Amino acid sequence: MNLLLALDDPDDPVGTVAVLRGLFFGLSDQDLLDHRAAGGDFCYLGAAGGTAGSAKARRAFAVLRGWREVATKVPPSVALETILQSSGLLCHLVTAEMGSSRAGNILKLVEVLRGRESEDMTSFAAAVEFLAEWIGAQPVEEMCLAPGRRNVVRLMNLHKAKGLEARVVWLANPAGVPDFEPDRHIRRTGGKPRGHFRFSRPAGYQSKTVSQPAEWDESASEERLYEEAEENRLMYVAATRARDLLVVSSYAGNLGERRSWGPLERGLEGVIELQKTPPARGAAAPCPAPTGRKKSAVGPKDASEGRAALRRRMTEASRAGSLHETVTALAKRDREPPEWARGGLGTWGSEVHVMLRTLGESWPSDGRGDPGVLASEERLTRMARDVLVAADRNPGDCRELARHIAAVVRSGFWLRAMRAERRLFEVPFSIRVRAGEAGYGDLAARVGSVPVAGGRPVVLRPGAPIFLSGAVDLLFRESGWVLADFKTDRPPRALAGAGDTEIQVFLDSLVAYYRPQVELYTRFWAKLTGEKISESGLYFTALDRWVPIDVD
Repeated sequence: MNLLLALDDPDDPVGTVAVLRGLFFGLSDQDLLDHRAAGGDFCYLGAAGGTAGSAKARRAFAVLRGWREVATKVPPSVALETILQSSGLLCHLVTAEMGSSRAGNILKLVEVLRGRESEDMTSFAAAVEFLAEWIGAQPVEEMCLAPGRRNVVRLMNLHKAKGLEARVVWLANPAGVPDFEPDRHIRRTGGKPRGHFRFSRPAGYQSKTVSQPAEWDESASEERLYEEAEENRLMYVAATRARDLLVVSSYAGNLGERRSWGPLERGLEGVIELQKTPPARGAAAPCPAPTGRKKSAVGPKDASEGRAALRRRMTEASRAGSLHETVTALAKRDREPPEWARGGLGTWGSEVHVMLRTLGESWPSDGRGDPGVLASEERLTRMARDVLVAADRNPGDCRELARHIAAVVRSGFWLRAMRAERRLFEVPFSIRVRAGEAGYGDLAARVGSVPVAGGRPVVLRPGAPIFLSGAVDLLFRESGWVLADFKTDRPPRALAGAGDTEIQVFLDSLVAYYRPQVELYTRFWAKLTGEKISESGLYFTALDRWVPIDVD
């Protein structure tokens, strides 16, 4: 929730600090102090957000700016899905305790948002406000990632079991917890909730009261009534989860009030006790009874050597045996788009690529097709609407997107590509680069650090291979292969009506930002296919500019 609040209000430094110190980036207090001492602030959209301060904080700010840009351009549910995918939060939750339930609850939030969007709640700010209220008001009800699995044993507490049913339910752990005296009570009978707290300190095996409010005995009695009601509710949940068989664990001795299922045991006098079942034929032998811990003396030298060996094993285990990277991630690592151009980057990225690929694959092979027929206004508008709906974008933008595509397919560069004897769109590739091969050292140096998780460094084992993957937007053959990377960046509003000089400065800054990506595509595509690229470059669809890139 802290992340969503920070994305909704980028001018709140407290919210930004909470996100930096939290799960997504994990910056320590010392990291924040170093960032401040280096002249940085905590407004990730400000002018100093990308140039001043520590490298860790700048990388975190770059990620926040990217997520903020997504949140302002797409529906809230799509923005949340994008953040979950790029941050790796779901993977982290799944590996934690009760991970399936935690990850399931996050996905439940996405579905709740999607339902609200159908009721015209389309702004990110409204979605954040709704989620803040909804999370606080809703009871805790877990949702598993794989609720449909059968023939499995599920281990859960009573809170997780609410609303569920199983053929056989086993109430385990007959020994409960001691009954402690209440130390707090919230009274909600008046106009405002009022909290009553008793403070104590340990005194041997007991505790000694330090302070308590007036009439605390009355508050404690009320709290006991609430606790008894909650206990009865949980006993009801426990007793009603089974469809065919309910097994209640009991203790042979006298536990008094510490029995976990005491209220249920009182009605079990006439219920038969389950007998021990012999192991099935061919089953594994039972584990031997524990013999107790082996006593041994460990000297200071042995302890020091053991700690050193453990550190060596941990260091070796933390090194990556292989690394999977995308061309886009490598090219942009530790590189930020020009500060003054951030607000004007592409509105439609994947949508433009999808439409151009569809049109290019259906274009006549001789390139003599009439754009007015093959890309008529009616067809482009229909395609744009379908693409926007599939991407959970606003279909009302279909005419503007159609006009954008119409300008591209009438451009000189597009017609040049369509006249080529062979053309390929959105060509995926993956290549393994081993140590000692050309380009390996450059790739290993670019790995650097992971931008999220506070800039934690990635350390490769000596000789570990790097798997590089990507997708080339367009390849077409003339006298040689031409490689083109489409970019939908457009000038920001500040350059509306600007002259050719200002537009050229804007274009040069973007070319410098995207150049490494084209260089990597060209180098490794030639290595993969064994055919040299005769020309490669960037095509800016909003500017109708083809910019060749010289690759050594």
